[in-house]
Amino acid sequence: MVAHCGLRPMIGLHDKPDCRGRFTTGEDGTFAFRAVKPLAYPFNAGGPIEDLLNALNAIKYRPAHLHFKIVAPNFTELVTQLYLKGDKFLEIDTTFAVKQSLIVDPKLIADTSVTLARGFKEAKAHLELERDFVLVREQDLIKPEAKA
Repeated sequence: MVAHCGLRPMIGLHDKPDCRGRFTTGEDGTFAFRAVKPLAYPFNAGGPIEDLLNALNAIKYRPAHLHFKIVAPNFTELVTQLYLKGDKFLEIDTTFAVKQSLIVDPKLIADTSVTLARGFKEAKAHLELERDFVLVREQDLIKPEAKA
């Protein structure tokens, strides 16, 4: 599953599906998809979290990011997100979720013949992001010993 904030101000992860997708991979695990570039968005937590952020005079924004939930039989589930390099909210993410290892730098593909070969309708430059996700086999997990 992939989800992100595109043209609307909120992701709405708990609403009906929008700006997200579900994909299957090839036997080697490769996958590809197209999406709009995610945007930063205002974080409206409500309740005591909102009160705390207001008391701290905190900037309440999430940097542009993509959510990933990756599942495969006999592997542990991976839920993560990737942030776009250069976003002005990376250093002040309201949820403190940004880690250096999760910041990615999409590559500009200016060759419009590549754009057309990839099935885009218009011959325009686009961004490309490559990322490897590694899943752990369930059998390789170190399980805590049961207490007697």
